[in-house]
Amino acid sequence: MVKKIIDLIVAITLFRLIVVSFIQIKKQWVRIYYYGRYRYYFPNGGNSFLHGNTEIKYPENIFIGNKIVIGPGCTLGAKSKIELGDFVRISKDVVIETAGLDCQGELPYKHISKPIIIGKGVWLGARSIVLGGVTIGDNTIVGAGSVVSKDIPENSIVVGHSRIIGIDNEAK
Repeated sequence: MVKKIIDLIVAITLFRLIVVSFIQIKKQWVRIYYYGRYRYYFPNGGNSFLHGNTEIKYPENIFIGNKIVIGPGCTLGAKSKIELGDFVRISKDVVIETAGLDCQGELPYKHISKPIIIGKGVWLGARSIVLGGVTIGDNTIVGAGSVVSKDIPENSIVVGHSRIIGIDNEAK
């Protein structure tokens, strides 16, 4: 009886070890895939990280700096140019979209697009949206859920709909 219990414990332990090993191997292959995808889209991207489920439209129009982190669920729509400076942090579910519709014209509305420039050291909070034609200055923090539809000066803190709540004039 004791031998059967020991054999069962050994079998369960071996099975668990095999399953955990396969999970770890799968995780490593996924990381390799994500890295290869990043290098394919951005061969000159420097030492940056792009989460695997980031949606990228027109990657040839996206220019990224060094040490950028793009979180999960983000969308980069680059009908026009998108420039990301060094050390930019893009949190989860952020939308950076250069294109939109010209609602002033006749139906059906025509697509228009304007470039987006994001400076060095910018942090875009979770689920924020950056619209076309915007320049965000260096060292700016964009709060979670904010919509940026106009230019933001450097060293600013932005919440809501492009509302600047603070500017650090003494920042480097």
